[in-house]
Amino acid sequence: MAPILSAIGAAALAAMPLASAHICMKNPLPFDATQLRQDRSPLTPEQYPCKFQTYQATERTELAVGQQYTLDFYPGDDAEIAEIGSTQGAAVHNGGSCQLSITYDENPTAKSVFKVFHSIEGGCPGFNQKTSSFQYSIPKSLKNGPGILAWTWFPVSSYAPEMYMNCAPVTISGGADDNSAFDELPDMFVANLGFSTFDAGLGAVSSISQSTVTQASLLAQGQLPQCVTQGERVLEFPNPGDSLDVGASDVLKGGLAVPTGQCAGGGSKASSSSGSSLSSAETSAVVQSSSVAGIFAEAPSSAHDVTLTSVTITSTATTLLTMTSATAQVETTATAAVAAASQVRSLGQANSACTDATDGQVICNGEAQYSLCNSGNVVFQDVPAGMACKDGKVVGV
Repeated sequence: MAPILSAIGAAALAAMPLASAHICMKNPLPFDATQLRQDRSPLTPEQYPCKFQTYQATERTELAVGQQYTLDFYPGDDAEIAEIGSTQGAAVHNGGSCQLSITYDENPTAKSVFKVFHSIEGGCPGFNQKTSSFQYSIPKSLKNGPGILAWTWFPVSSYAPEMYMNCAPVTISGGADDNSAFDELPDMFVANLGFSTFDAGLGAVSSISQSTVTQASLLAQGQLPQCVTQGERVLEFPNPGDSLDVGASDVLKGGLAVPTGQCAGGGSKASSSSGSSLSSAETSAVVQSSSVAGIFAEAPSSAHDVTLTSVTITSTATTLLTMTSATAQVETTATAAVAAASQVRSLGQANSACTDATDGQVICNGEAQYSLCNSGNVVFQDVPAGMACKDGKVVGV
């Protein structure tokens, strides 16, 4: 008998472009770039981490602490979409959540430690059948020398639970001389490996839905975490780290949803990896700058490549709330009207209309919850650990 699609799976399948139009990382240049463009499918359990695992590079991307770099994807422009033969654009699966992580193992294995330095919840790697470009910077907590950067993606719409992972060889400069700060970063989130459908995934993790065992401890033993995300919802990472972009408006339809199963993240000292470490390389001059926290906006959906820049809040833009730790807070430039409105401490009730607030304004419900006023409505959600909502801003505590 043919398998019966779940309601989520059928809806997702109907909305999805052709499978041949999956996404892969274009910049920074990943390992096996040519092969990735031909096979952009999600990870299988055997392909974790980094998919092809040959670790053969044609070039190594130089990344300096404090400078901004662009994360973008293939297919991006119309020519690349035509190149893959898609008539429905790029299969960004209604966006989703992504992370940028790094390991210092030369040939990463399932036991390797990947640490997160930037997370995006909603709208990644794009929306409306178009990929976007995202800006990121390198924190000073990363160790100098050669490393392997990982991009991971958990899509909103897919027939089965999916995880994508591409890796790129990089060299860090201007950072730390040891692993002490790196070890304190959150562990990269891992989920959706080995489940044929969402129903199968939820069934497999039903008995461990309250698991507090960290994913890092399982991976250190060579075990892939049994963790599954919710179909047709944007993933809320258990431990996104201090650098977090949260989507709003159309990219967060349905709101954020936590995963189920062995999903607990860790941010304490990393366990030792079985992989060999990359040796230190010559570094360039130190580049120092502060991370900018505030409101960002994504270009209209008609644009293929989107750059996140600091802008004035408007009701017509898709906004991203960027959160950073208290040690790296910088006030965002905004109009006087928006600045005055943002002083409101608590407005509206969950799933209700905004009161005396403008679209795009950050609204606090005490210090533990926040929302953006979206088309006159507010849906509160908890702020990440170590953050608080104060005076219309989400800040580190």
